[in-house]
Amino acid sequence: MPHSQQTAASEPASAAADKIKASLESVRVADATRYAKVYNDVQNTVISRLTSLAKTDPAATKKAKDEWLKVFPQNTQLSGLVIPEATAATTTAAAASTTPSQSLPSEARKARRAPGVDTCSSSFAGFGKSSRAQCSDDVSGAAGPKLVVVPGVGGGAPFAITKYEITVAQFDAFCSATGKCKPKGGNEAMPRTNISLNVAKAYAAWLTETTGFTYRVPSDAEWVHAAGAGGAGAGDAGGFNCIVMSGGSQIKGGFAVPANSGSANPWGLVNAVGNAAEFVDSGQVRGGHFNVPTSRCGVDLREGGGDDDTVGLRLVREVG
Repeated sequence: MPHSQQTAASEPASAAADKIKASLESVRVADATRYAKVYNDVQNTVISRLTSLAKTDPAATKKAKDEWLKVFPQNTQLSGLVIPEATAATTTAAAASTTPSQSLPSEARKARRAPGVDTCSSSFAGFGKSSRAQCSDDVSGAAGPKLVVVPGVGGGAPFAITKYEITVAQFDAFCSATGKCKPKGGNEAMPRTNISLNVAKAYAAWLTETTGFTYRVPSDAEWVHAAGAGGAGAGDAGGFNCIVMSGGSQIKGGFAVPANSGSANPWGLVNAVGNAAEFVDSGQVRGGHFNVPTSRCGVDLREGGGDDDTVGLRLVREVG
């Protein structure tokens, strides 16, 4: 790796976007094969360092993240990096000053998520990019998959749909509780793949029984409507985790990324296109996945389904 890249990767807060891009471009021109490796190595180093830095200095991390996004604008893992809003000192001080009466709002939030209490209002429809218009149900005392409410198909009733692809952690909770599948373990933030349609439907039935609200695999029409935001589009194509080639080298795609990475569509769905293809109730899958070229990835892409490492799911949750 050129010296300028080593320095910037080890000191992410001081990244100089133009300098790094110029350095990477010089590698690409000289050796396209080596460029792909260097490009990925720098990205992985930056993400690792920023993840560590976020724990101690959120402000510096945010500044560095913004700078690095100028270098790697299509990196969904970088764009999805969550940075705490407050420092540890601020959090500790706030906790020290909290009295029982001040903790009541937190208790109220838990109560609103209690079994049988519907936190998904039809008035949220279409506003899922705002955190105030997102909702979740209680699943055995913990927050279930995050949901956004979308307008109904063809003017029908609104429905909620999971904001993100169902994760390893969420699906493993079902496996552990029911014994109907084997927990996968590993990175719990990744989309859960390698599941059959029948097991996906069993997971939805378990959520229905556990929460008191109806969950199901979306119909093809519901998936297309929600993923395409009613015709407004699936979001920034630069955030789709599909294969991207440059100078004969693959610079993006080829593997899944955490479910909360990537761009959101106008209704708040993240990774509706790319990353993991998603089941519809017919057994086919929609949207493409990390091994599909960007030119093919899209809401309209429909393929045969299967329980392999490219196929995951998101679920519909009925409202009202």
